[in-house]
Amino acid sequence: MIPERANITYLSPKYVKDAQLYITRFGRRSPYYLNIKGTTIRPWNNNVTLNFLFYEYLHNEYKRSFVEVHFKFCDMMNSDPYIGGMLLKHGIKCPLTPVRFFLIKCSKGTITKIFRFQLCLCHYFLYVEKCSYANLVL
Repeated sequence: MIPERANITYLSPKYVKDAQLYITRFGRRSPYYLNIKGTTIRPWNNNVTLNFLFYEYLHNEYKRSFVEVHFKFCDMMNSDPYIGGMLLKHGIKCPLTPVRFFLIKCSKGTITKIFRFQLCLCHYFLYVEKCSYANLVL
């Protein structure tokens, strides 16, 4: 799975500001890394719900796959070994207080071992208190 063209389509300025999302590679044979930067305005705990929807590239179009991940923020940090474990490794803890955060060089290694898609699209929705959301597309 090769990540490319990561973008943020919408962010609620009440909860997150100055967010950036990009993919880097340090050499021709280097793996791809996901980088996320931003500032949280309000605390995040179980009032934040994270939804990951995966689409597999089949027959010249992306079709929604059977893989979906839905977590509340603190539940994910405490129980998920893949996404929560990656965030814990980068110093993100629950509850997340208003802070400037940098998630640099996040590897996709463990996720690609589980999901054997050749090409994949991931929609990441972050819902806060059921009133606004951020939409990140990888």
